[in-house]
Amino acid sequence: MNKEENTSQREFQIYELLRQAALDDSILVREGDWERIENEAKILWPDLGRKIYERGIHLSDIEMRICWMAKMRIPPQGMANILKRSNPAISLARARLYEKLKGEKGSGKMFDVFIRNL
Repeated sequence: MNKEENTSQREFQIYELLRQAALDDSILVREGDWERIENEAKILWPDLGRKIYERGIHLSDIEMRICWMAKMRIPPQGMANILKRSNPAISLARARLYEKLKGEKGSGKMFDVFIRNL
């Protein structure tokens, strides 16, 4: 298996777990699942965490998970289902993360674009 195929397979595996949880709020993403997701995400997008931490910014586990999910293009409603939070709470968290990471006010959509481009 070449590197591109391996990367695609890794992306699919972590995305599939989150996609299922995003669509079915009875599915619980457990701490062990998050560890696996985060380990795979760090391999797939090694610059994401580094670029955040280089800014001298500390993110909570939940904030970093929102970043990983935005990178994976999980929609806000799906993030809410996965994290067992309300839609407004996720929207507010994304806007606050944008401000925390960029140092300027912004929206959840601006956060999504920013994270995808890191």
